[in-house]
Amino acid sequence: HVIGVYLSVLLYLLFYIRFVGKHSWRLTSTIGVVTPIFTFFFFEIALKIELPKGAAGNWFLNDWVYYPLYDIFL
Repeated sequence: HVIGVYLSVLLYLLFYIRFVGKHSWRLTSTIGVVTPIFTFFFFEIALKIELPKGAAGNWFLNDWVYYPLYDIFL
């Protein structure tokens, strides 16, 4: 609950794809960034299930940040 689902998925994928799978940094960073974003929209928007955000919680709660993809789903 400290770092949350989204940061833990990012860190796990960065480690696993790069160091265990020995793939390039380009592929690693692409999958590492896209997967948590997809996971967020799938669970939070499509299924209406809130996952623990942990340290990344402030990224989702700022009123001054506009997320245009929310308009598609809400």
